[in-house]
Amino acid sequence: MSVLRNNRTLSARELAELLPGRTEKAINAVRERNNLRKVWLAHELEVLRDNQHLTASELVPLLPGRPKKMIQRVRVKVNYPYVRPAPKPKHRPPKNIPQQPRRLIRAAGCDLNY
Repeated sequence: MSVLRNNRTLSARELAELLPGRTEKAINAVRERNNLRKVWLAHELEVLRDNQHLTASELVPLLPGRPKKMIQRVRVKVNYPYVRPAPKPKHRPPKNIPQQPRRLIRAAGCDLNY
């Protein structure tokens, strides 16, 4: 139990190496029973704060050992929500202005009946 309390920053896979004969599933079960969840470190929270423009899926490589769902939950909890980038302005073509019908002007010496 003291190994779990003193190593709350380690993942279940890393703890399985320290506790031979225990599976990751068993370690996670004991953690849940005793409310010894893996804590979020200050630098992990800084990553969330500094990268609010990234989605949770894009943050997974920056936060190894943290699943996407957990990143989404902690973002809400610590109030560092995903900030959607501003949409790019759409280029709109000018509206079709109705054209005046063209009129032929009779010039001197020109025959309009070609």
